[in-house]
Amino acid sequence: MTQLKMFIRNTANTLAGQSQKNDFVLGGDFYSALKDIEEQVEEKEKAQNELEGAHGQLELKVQERTSELISSNNTMVREITKRQEMEESLKETNEFLKNILDSPHNISIISTDLEENITYWNKGAESLLGYTAEEVVGKKTIGILYPESEESDRVLSETVEKVFKEKCGKSIEVEELTKFKDKIWVRMTISPRFNDKGEIVGVLGIGENITQQKFAE
Repeated sequence: MTQLKMFIRNTANTLAGQSQKNDFVLGGDFYSALKDIEEQVEEKEKAQNELEGAHGQLELKVQERTSELISSNNTMVREITKRQEMEESLKETNEFLKNILDSPHNISIISTDLEENITYWNKGAESLLGYTAEEVVGKKTIGILYPESEESDRVLSETVEKVFKEKCGKSIEVEELTKFKDKIWVRMTISPRFNDKGEIVGVLGIGENITQQKFAE
């Protein structure tokens, strides 16, 4: 209490211009209490400064992260747009190829596996040979197209063997038998079919009816 009274009196004197700085030298419990208050104030100010610094860093990180997210989003939008364009282009290409393959003209396109089983039979083959895809897919070409022609069978087998060996297309002229037992001459180009590993998995035959040309010759 003595120290408190001295502090109050000196404060009043200071306001009146009647005290010196040395008059404020205090001691005892009151002095310790003031020191504690000063330390708490300093700690509070320090904590406030740290909090403000952390807040500033947080805002900076948020801005950086936001910028990264915007950049990532823009990249994703570009990739999605590019993929959509590629898918649209692929769709158009597939439709174009499908129109060619399914075109009902007299160009036959027949695909077989290594066991000579038919895996693809287009509209042109149906028009040229009379069989629908449902009738022949999964069956062997030899038994369907060359049941009575040993010569055509031999030429075809030798050509396919060369195609496998040389891994390139070959053209031949063979006589085939339609569903209606009509014999026709077909100029056929036989090419190997590859998988994504570059392995031969079958053959692709593209044929054209040259019967009238043969008769003319």
